[in-house]
Amino acid sequence: MQADYCIDETQIFAVGHSLGGSFVASLACYRGDLLRGVAIVGGGFVAGNDCRGELAALLMHNPADDLSLIEWGESARDRILELNGLRPVSMPAEPATFNCRRYGPIGGPNPVVWCEHGISHSSSGRYYPHTWPAGAGAAIIAFFDALDR
Repeated sequence: MQADYCIDETQIFAVGHSLGGSFVASLACYRGDLLRGVAIVGGGFVAGNDCRGELAALLMHNPADDLSLIEWGESARDRILELNGLRPVSMPAEPATFNCRRYGPIGGPNPVVWCEHGISHSSSGRYYPHTWPAGAGAAIIAFFDALDR
């Protein structure tokens, strides 16, 4: 792809939901040195200990999700905090509608934002806590767009 397209290697991002989110968590570990940031929605950490690199991360998880347990998402968050050398001290963050908490200093290069949201209904109104919550896409784009500013 690099031969055919103009790719800014400092602006490569990965996004995943559910099993795709777990895959992105693995990428954050094994390819963190090649990625600028990741967004994980309802996914968990599945990688080992050979992690490298620091990167920004936005993680969204519903505590009521019984398909991807909240502990799996917390594990991904904690591993990325460790990779980035960040303390487990957080402050409220945007988007507030997702009950987000930011780790790392304001203006720091690789923030980690954990959003423990309670959106349990799909866009059709069906109860499904494992859903991709309405507004998640826009929140992810805003998070990535705010990096390096």
